[in-house]
Amino acid sequence: MDPVSEYFESKGITPETAYFGESNYEVGKTVNTEEWTMTYRVEENEVIIGNFETHEKSPKGIKSSVSAFVELLKSFKQLPGIERVKGMVLSKQCFPWEEEERKKLELLKKIYLQNGAVEELDGEGDVWVVY
Repeated sequence: MDPVSEYFESKGITPETAYFGESNYEVGKTVNTEEWTMTYRVEENEVIIGNFETHEKSPKGIKSSVSAFVELLKSFKQLPGIERVKGMVLSKQCFPWEEEERKKLELLKKIYLQNGAVEELDGEGDVWVVY
């Protein structure tokens, strides 16, 4: 079991296998709390966040949920064998018809950067947010 899954298990949260769409292709693990849902995978010394969604009816509110999530991401680097945590905040080009969605993504990226993340450009031209 990977260190992130062990961490969640120690907190009484059972990660479930995440699949690509409706296929049998495994993409990682999903954790669902009352505040948010996250899909992740661990590759070597990195935690890669594939998806993060706050629940609109989060008991603590969306802003608090995002803040707690950012702190969780930063804490992953304290787990044995984990050196980096990264995720891709989709660009404006991914949602050209969804102005509200683009604004949310830009705000989320800004929050990550204000909390110690940095932007990294990979060899394919994609921008990752990395802790």
